[in-house]
Amino acid sequence: DLNDVIGNFIHRTLTLIHRYFDGRVPPQGELDKADTEFLQKIQTILEDVATSFYNFEYRKAVLQITNFGRFANGYLSSKEPWKLIKKDKVQTGTVLNLCTQAVRVLSMLLSPLTPNAAQKIWEYLNLTGQVSEAIWPIAISSTIPTNHSIKKPSPIFHKIKASDLQQQLEQIRGEPSVKDAKAGV
Repeated sequence: DLNDVIGNFIHRTLTLIHRYFDGRVPPQGELDKADTEFLQKIQTILEDVATSFYNFEYRKAVLQITNFGRFANGYLSSKEPWKLIKKDKVQTGTVLNLCTQAVRVLSMLLSPLTPNAAQKIWEYLNLTGQVSEAIWPIAISSTIPTNHSIKKPSPIFHKIKASDLQQQLEQIRGEPSVKDAKAGV
């Protein structure tokens, strides 16, 4: 889910901003119903996840973050900015502005779970300081400003094959790998 849902959304958003807006956050224009719904999700997810963390409901928090990533991906896919840009650059800018705000929020949400990846996202957004120091109540009401320069992204998460994970686990445990056992090592 980190790679396929959240990583994909983040990479697509930042890549499209580089492609269509020279790596600068476009202005937010008039919002339609889908934009308004997405903006409301962006504004409420931090509080929802914070409540889950506060109540030691970590599994619930992870599900909320993943579901938000799915929602964001669905929003981006339904808006099709790669097609919309040919008809309406202003509306494309609105879509990518909102997606940028969602990327910022995702970096904060991921900070307690995957601090290095969250910091990498923060740095792609060209934000100062440490994402772990972002104050969530203040973050709810703030946004990345129009024309803010972002860095060119590269994939944040990578898929790991089950066999590679098993091999790493065996190394940690000091167990011979299946390959070594067959070779008589």
